[in-house]
Amino acid sequence: MSLRIRFYVSIDSSGQMKERVLSVAKSLRDGARAFGDEVKFVHNGDFSTPGEDVDVACCWGIIGNSSEIVSAYLTAGKRVLMFDKALIRRLGNERQGHFRVGIDGPSPIKYLMRTQKSWERWESHRIEMKPRQMLEKRGTIVFCGSSQKYCDFYGLGDANDYAEGLFNQVRDKLCKADLIYRPKPSWPGFRQIQGTKHSGPTQNLLQLLKSAHVLITHGSAAAIEAIVSGVPAITLGPCAAHPVAGHSIAENIMDPFFVSDEARWQWACQLAWCQFTADELRSGEAWQFLKGELEATA
Repeated sequence: MSLRIRFYVSIDSSGQMKERVLSVAKSLRDGARAFGDEVKFVHNGDFSTPGEDVDVACCWGIIGNSSEIVSAYLTAGKRVLMFDKALIRRLGNERQGHFRVGIDGPSPIKYLMRTQKSWERWESHRIEMKPRQMLEKRGTIVFCGSSQKYCDFYGLGDANDYAEGLFNQVRDKLCKADLIYRPKPSWPGFRQIQGTKHSGPTQNLLQLLKSAHVLITHGSAAAIEAIVSGVPAITLGPCAAHPVAGHSIAENIMDPFFVSDEARWQWACQLAWCQFTADELRSGEAWQFLKGELEATA
């Protein structure tokens, strides 16, 4: 079945379509054309209601009015693809221009583990999977937060209040825990939370993980970096690390869950099929895969 796709391209401060997002939209158009599918891209400010002639809406990240677009299309019973920065960044391949794709939301969790994938794509990233980190004494508890727009998208309330409530849950179990609050590095709205240390954008996450007992997040890709680095993670939302993480502060904070090497390796192989390059979109390879996942998860 041919699909009609509309890509809502976000704009920059001058009112022009963002070049990177526009480039992805054009690549998707070229790749989809080979399968008889039509892609049109428009200014995201042109959105008012879901298009009756649209089967799949696309947008980039949780910025601007993307939350409104996603909610409206899902409510109308239509599908959504959300593009954003790569899931695997500082670990090795940001320079190659990868970006992630979520179905019906920012996370790829809907299709991440649906079918078993082979190892070749993950291996091409040449990323070292480190063994479980063992510390001589209990390390730090790192919470990686998100922007206010992310919290609004998932109904979490005020981003700083959410973080503070989470730290209170940790203190209920570990009263002397060394707590570190790492808000989203590009988000300017954070405030210092009493009893925690702040980790800012100039501090390298991989260095921070070297002394970590566990990393906690709702949906940050930082959990992926933790798991690959051998550090346990607790994910409280639809995070791509969800299949290999703990999901409860009360149950997992004292002795964090950590999967077997075999399960972690298979998860990584799955993860590699959740991010693509513009060339893969342009050739049709990525679109063929994503179209199949849209059909399988309908």
